[in-house]
Amino acid sequence: MSFYYIAGNEENLRRWEQKLISEWRIVEKFQEEDRDYYRKTDFGEHLHKLLKNHQFLGGLFEELIRDRLRPSS
Repeated sequence: MSFYYIAGNEENLRRWEQKLISEWRIVEKFQEEDRDYYRKTDFGEHLHKLLKNHQFLGGLFEELIRDRLRPSS
């Protein structure tokens, strides 16, 4: 599935591209035969492996979110 199809429009696609490439450095953009392609950086590859294990990390993330959303006394 292409990024454009998921993003829904050109503006959202450019915003995602900006975040993923420039700010988070998860993917890199390259051109081949006059087409734009994206591939994961080393960091993106490691992050992907980590997030694929969500069954182990899900509880940890839930705890972190729950603690963050709990009002402080």
